[in-house]
Amino acid sequence: MKKKPIRKQVATRKPIAEPTVNTTVQHALPKQMHTWFALLCAFLGLVLYVNTLGHDYVLDDEMVTFKNKIITKGVVAIPEILTTAYREGFWDRQESLYRPLSLVMFAIEWQLAPNNPLLGHLLNVLLYSLTGWFIYRLMHTWMNGQHVLIPLAAALMFMAHPLHTEVVANIKSRDEILALFFGVLSLQAFTSYGKTNQGSKLILGSLYYLLAVLAKESAITLFAVIPLALYFFTTPKKSQYAVSLVLLAIAVFAYLGLRISALGEISNFKEIALINNSIVAAKNNAEHFATSIVMVGMYIRLFLFPHPLSYDYSYNTIPIATPGDFRFLASLAVIISMLVYIGYHWKKKDPAAFGLLFFGLTISIVSNMIIIIEATLGERFAYLPSLGLCMAAPVLLSRVVKVRNVKVETFRDVFISGKAFTGIMIVILSLFSVKTISRNPDWKTSATLFKADKDNNPRSARTQFSYASNLITETILKLDENDPTREKLTLEALEYLNRSIKIMPNYFDAWVHLVFAYRILKDPEKAIWAYENGLKVKSRENFDFYFQGGVAYADVKQHEKAIEAYKLALQQEPNRADVWNNIGMSYLELGQLVEAKEALIQSIQYDSTAANPWYNLGNVYARSNDFNTAIAMYAKALQRDPKHAGAMNNTGNSYAAMQQYDKAITCYEQTLSFDPNNREAIMNMGVTYNILGNKTKADEYFKRLGAPHSQP
Repeated sequence: MKKKPIRKQVATRKPIAEPTVNTTVQHALPKQMHTWFALLCAFLGLVLYVNTLGHDYVLDDEMVTFKNKIITKGVVAIPEILTTAYREGFWDRQESLYRPLSLVMFAIEWQLAPNNPLLGHLLNVLLYSLTGWFIYRLMHTWMNGQHVLIPLAAALMFMAHPLHTEVVANIKSRDEILALFFGVLSLQAFTSYGKTNQGSKLILGSLYYLLAVLAKESAITLFAVIPLALYFFTTPKKSQYAVSLVLLAIAVFAYLGLRISALGEISNFKEIALINNSIVAAKNNAEHFATSIVMVGMYIRLFLFPHPLSYDYSYNTIPIATPGDFRFLASLAVIISMLVYIGYHWKKKDPAAFGLLFFGLTISIVSNMIIIIEATLGERFAYLPSLGLCMAAPVLLSRVVKVRNVKVETFRDVFISGKAFTGIMIVILSLFSVKTISRNPDWKTSATLFKADKDNNPRSARTQFSYASNLITETILKLDENDPTREKLTLEALEYLNRSIKIMPNYFDAWVHLVFAYRILKDPEKAIWAYENGLKVKSRENFDFYFQGGVAYADVKQHEKAIEAYKLALQQEPNRADVWNNIGMSYLELGQLVEAKEALIQSIQYDSTAANPWYNLGNVYARSNDFNTAIAMYAKALQRDPKHAGAMNNTGNSYAAMQQYDKAITCYEQTLSFDPNNREAIMNMGVTYNILGNKTKADEYFKRLGAPHSQP
């Protein structure tokens, strides 16, 4: 019998042995294996962010926690939360955000553990971890025909990506976490509906979608993503598309109804500040379009190379672009390439094409292309859109690095069937994980974040300003005036304030702090220079700015201008006793005793417990030669501050003016008992003893001052 040629045998085995591009894997994995992969994704989220559990409230966490007068009421505030704007409890400004879902959680957390950031950070990490579980389940559902390495890589890449550190480490970003969490559940439910036509899945998907939008408005873009998911990953009937869109529309109208009820209209935000969004500086539509394209390119760049990272990308991180700008042309080329890929692979229902569509649709609302939002760019804005890129990247990688289409029954089979693919993903995930873990400590406190990001993003006026501002308010002002580090730190703060102003010369907040810094350095002339420049660019009213300007003018005896600045401060806070006191002092220096008296009485009416207004009122009466009333006012000051050297000394002066020298000496002695080096009291003792003819005693006190001896 003739043997078959060996060559033919090799040919029949070739398709089994040859690595092929991963298209369809017919061999079903054990269900338990998918559970373990989902657990792996969840576990990775826990491991990467466990080092955030000891963090404090950071950045804008205060808006939704301890500085929010609604949240701090606890669970009783939930009805109010559902009917008010997002930041209603934090400020009285015009508001355009309605995100009640995360606020309800914060109110419950405050009820359980008030003013305790641990619970907030723990829930962020747990929700992120749980999101990883459901993302893997969704990726597996969508890419069921792909090698299991691909959906696993997509989910792990999302969980490890450093772009998400802001979202997880910042309690306030719970809105982002919840929006994606419920968005993923909605996508899973609608996909199941497309496959099974079960009405319960449709209803669940719609409810999840509503919850996602109630978490954050940007989730509304899933309205376009969900029908595309039905097209790419199921074979629904036309009626299923229609019913899905109707249910989604009902959810949108329900959200809009709640939003209008809370805000009064769909959007009531009227103005975007340049410091928040640099695209405001665009001179025409061409510049606006070019800059928004550059912003999308920046998101893609940060996804591919997430370093350095920053909590802020405001003015002038991304300068205005023109149609001839290389940044615009490069970004546009990338976007066009993505669109071409989507168009070419549309009918093939390629998962990578869907991932790119997912990114494009969800990034559109925060790209500043359609609407101008309150920020130039933010890592948190990439949280939802990045899921699309995380999905597309492994699919595209599998086209370059082939994965063998073989039967897999064990974990070992899974990974050895795509050794090169696995190796590349391990490198990527390792780099991402190291970056994530090392970035998290920057988010420990606002101080650590500002210190890191002043260097991470030196082009932002806000990062430079925020570091200086935090240094002044949280460190410098808490130091003793004689602390040698105070001047050094203030000079450092000045450096970063000047950098901020160099980036944005009309940055009013930076000028406000510049006044403060120069006053700390006891340089009133430069404080006045900063104040007057700040007046030229003033974008809003600011009590501290006017008050510090008034003090600077008073320091150089320009009391008319000081009073003018103080009165501007009073327009913001009319009941400030300290401002009325300072006005009284300036009027006293100008010799306008009637006005001084009126201002000081006003100060006492607002705060009768302070010693200085009584003391200054005593000075007014003393200047009017009404020494008995002056002594009575000084006594009031001493009741409130028994060691008030000025009040005790001037009581002595009043007695001396009435020639009651023994009482005057007693007052001077008491002054020196709690302030031994008080030069005024020492001089007054010498003068009084000289008047009494006690030259020896007079000389004793004059010598302490290094003054000439008493005259005969």
